[in-house]
Amino acid sequence: MKKDNHYFGWGLTAVCVVCAVMLIYDLVFRDSIVMIYTRKLMEILAPILYGMAIAYLLAPIVNWFERVILPRQPGGGEGRAGRLHGTDVGGRVRPVLRPIERPAAGALQEHPPAGGQSDYLLRHH
Repeated sequence: MKKDNHYFGWGLTAVCVVCAVMLIYDLVFRDSIVMIYTRKLMEILAPILYGMAIAYLLAPIVNWFERVILPRQPGGGEGRAGRLHGTDVGGRVRPVLRPIERPAAGALQEHPPAGGQSDYLLRHH
């Protein structure tokens, strides 16, 4: 006997239409379980979505700072990572952080973090 995919296609279409009608009915006329799960998912994803929106809005400001305040110098490395870890940023940021360094080092000695990381942080400062 020959298989006829025509009937299978119509049957699948009918099942999808019935499911869509039931879903729309549930969304419109009842306290939808779909809406409850959608709200819960949005609560979970809200911090990620807020972070993406803030990053999108701050990107032009960061680009301006990198272009105007932190211009690329010869030998500063490749790309953004080179500017952040090379000599370009170190000479400008170090004077700003110098007043914080000694109190932070004292605090690390008085209250070392778990795992003995304070020695590493103080030696590689």
